[in-house]
Parts: sequence; C-alpha cells; structure tokens
Amino acid sequence: MTSSPVMRAMLFRRAGSAPAMEDVATPIPGRDELLVRVRVCGVCRTDLDIVDGRLDPSRIPVIPGHQVVGDVVARGDGNDGPAVGDRVGIAWIHWACGVCRWCIAGLENLCPQFRSTGCDVNGGYAEYVTVPHAFAHAIPPELSDAEAAPLLCAGATDTVLQNRVAVPVLRRHRCSVMVSRTRSTHASPNR
Repeated sequence: MTSSPVMRAMLFRRAGSAPAMEDVATPIPGRDELLVRVRVCGVCRTDLDIVDGRLDPSRIPVIPGHQVVGDVVARGDGNDGPAVGDRVGIAWIHWACGVCRWCIAGLENLCPQFRSTGCDVNGGYAEYVTVPHAFAHAIPPELSDAEAAPLLCAGATDTVLQNRVAVPVLRRHRCSVMVSRTRSTHASPNR
C-alpha cells in the first residue's frame, strides 16, 4: 500500500453545515475489503439531503459521497475481488447481507442490514475509501471517470441528469437503455 496514514476528506458533522476539509486517518481495508484511491466522486441529491438535514446519516461524523471512481491500491485478507491497480466504482449500496429474501430477489437496497456508502459508512469525498470487494464495480475503459461516476447513483439523481448525461453516454457506447417512469416504460434501441 502506498497511502499515507493521514488523508484529506470532507467531513460532515451536523445538519445545516457543509462538510469541511479535515485530516483524518486513512482507512485500512478489513477482511474482504479493498482500499480505493479516489479519482472522482460525483454529487448526488442524497449528499445534499444529508447536508440540508432532510436525511439523517446513521453515523456522525461521516464522509459523504457514493458516486466514486478510483483505483484499488490495497486488498484486505480473504479478498478474491479486483486486483491492485484495477479501476472500480463504488455506488450507494456499500453492503447487504446477500441471504435475506430481499437480497435473493436482487433488491439489496431493501435488505434490513443494508449499509449505504456516504451515509452509514464513510464515502468518497476523500482521498481513499474502503469497500467490500463484492460491491466494487469494474468500470469499462471506454468510460471516463466523469462519465462513470453519475452512473453509480442508486437512482436518486434527477431525471434531467439521467436524460442529459447517463442516457447519451450509454448510447454512445452502444448500450441498451431502459428508462422507467411512474406510469410507463420506454425502451431505446442501441444506436
């Protein structure tokens, strides 16, 4: 590992105040975790809800940010996930149990033990962040860091951003796009 024992991070301490840059201990990856050097972290509506007091994080202080793209710089014991040097994304779901009925159904966000990145655990407004290897997502080389980051949102990002950023980026890379709305579903062919 090439990280320093201390890193810079934006730390949120109380509702109504913006996160402040502070020196904090660099996290150490635990069993089955990765240490990721952050390249970019997007700003989601959820991050603003935390700052404005509309969403209470389960821990304070906390480092917000869940639209993270970075490079794996270390792996904890028992880790068979991405290798050191791989570029990965970290999304809203930091961890879910994998065995409850919600996880088995692919609805990890409803898991009773669910932990969110940047709210329940420290997120990406920092130089480094840890993530369980099962929740580190490979980022295709065709996507830039800035293109990939908003795609890691859990869906709280508004429709305007989805339509102006996510859909055009995915189409440019010849991905199928399915946009769901409250009363209808619209499919777009590859272009």
